[in-house]
Amino acid sequence: MKPFVLIDDDEIFNFLHQAVIRQVAADTPVQVFQSSKAALDAIHAEPYNDRIFLIDIRMPEINGFQLLDAFQQCPADHFKNSQIYFVTSSLDERDREKGLSYPLVTGYLEKPISMDKIKEISGG
Repeated sequence: MKPFVLIDDDEIFNFLHQAVIRQVAADTPVQVFQSSKAALDAIHAEPYNDRIFLIDIRMPEINGFQLLDAFQQCPADHFKNSQIYFVTSSLDERDREKGLSYPLVTGYLEKPISMDKIKEISGG
């Protein structure tokens, strides 16, 4: 199973989503960023290939859309074989439409993410 990268300013959702991932695949690496700025700095420093990203839309420093705008400035092979999902509790259909308009985005998931959804997106 591909490693996961969680980018969400909400500590509770990060804890919950890590626990769900661990229930599906205990040995799967999970990297957590509670700061979108810290995530962006790390991702600019090196390629993040073969990962599953779960990115919150509503974050204080840099929101999920701004983060994806920055991702698109990275070299084309920076996210090779990666899956990028927007994750949100927002019910605003405009967020969903905007999120899915990004070429890098694989899908859109609602919080909290279930074990079945983790299995589905990870092939586990």
